[in-house]
Amino acid sequence: MSEQTDQKLIEVAVAQYVYRHDAEFAAGFLDHADIPYRLQIDDPALGFTVSAPATIWVRAMDLVTARELLEVSGEKITLRGAASVERRSSPPLAGDGRLTVRERVLAVAVSGGVLWMTIRYLGDGTGLILSGVATTVAVAIFLTALLGRAPQALKRFLGALSGSAP
Repeated sequence: MSEQTDQKLIEVAVAQYVYRHDAEFAAGFLDHADIPYRLQIDDPALGFTVSAPATIWVRAMDLVTARELLEVSGEKITLRGAASVERRSSPPLAGDGRLTVRERVLAVAVSGGVLWMTIRYLGDGTGLILSGVATTVAVAIFLTALLGRAPQALKRFLGALSGSAP
């Protein structure tokens, strides 16, 4: 094979999605257009990715067609030697970590539950370090409920538990 042919067969990332179902939906368009693709998904947390976005990979020779088909737009990123890739995050997430009322109520309930379990099962002094850590976590979650803002990972977790995650 020539080097030019080899370059056309290299996989490049065409789009990234925050939610698995969005990536699978987009991959359906590629499947319908008979464009071979690979879907890379890391979703150990109830259907949305935590550590890495869901990525759709296509052959370099199909990149332009796939971008047009998926109407990819957004900020450029670079992955594994690919020239440049468009990142999509649909539906948009609140980047500032604001919690909905439902998520705030759930955060209060979760913090109360953690504190209750700490007192109930670790209150006799057998696990002082574990008790201190659990109490700190409960207080931190309660403060996020009071302030109405949370780190993105906690916001996603509360959103999934409260039913407001897509």
